[in-house]
Amino acid sequence: MNSVLISIVALVVLVLLRLLRGSLWRSIERRHRYQQCMSLKFLSVKIPKVGAARSSDLEVTDHIQNMKQNIELMNQVYKNFYALYQDSFKEKVFGQQYASIELYIEKEVIKFVIAVGEKYVDNVDKMISSFYPGAVIEPITPPKFLEAGKYVA
Repeated sequence: MNSVLISIVALVVLVLLRLLRGSLWRSIERRHRYQQCMSLKFLSVKIPKVGAARSSDLEVTDHIQNMKQNIELMNQVYKNFYALYQDSFKEKVFGQQYASIELYIEKEVIKFVIAVGEKYVDNVDKMISSFYPGAVIEPITPPKFLEAGKYVA
């Protein structure tokens, strides 16, 4: 009888420790995600219409060729976002840093916004500037996407 009671108490203690560890882990993970969200910086990107034509290229007159060049350049930009991947223990356990690319329309103007962690702002700035030399990249305050007259894609 005594050994059964000890087994039951041990089982209850193990279950309580498991529940406590799970809630503690979730709390630490939530705090880490919150800190990541608060460190996001927003960049407004303005790319000129002839952004795909590099200075060494000839004048691109064919619209299909111009569109293909734009798609290829943007594909390279997307692939280079892999440079934000960190192989450290902290990122493997709690998750990688956020990066978000948003297109939205405000007052009939298409706007392009990138949100990245504070320590990656220079990397993203240089990456976009290397593919689109005429691009203007400015830090902005976090945009409010859910306002009247704005449409997000």
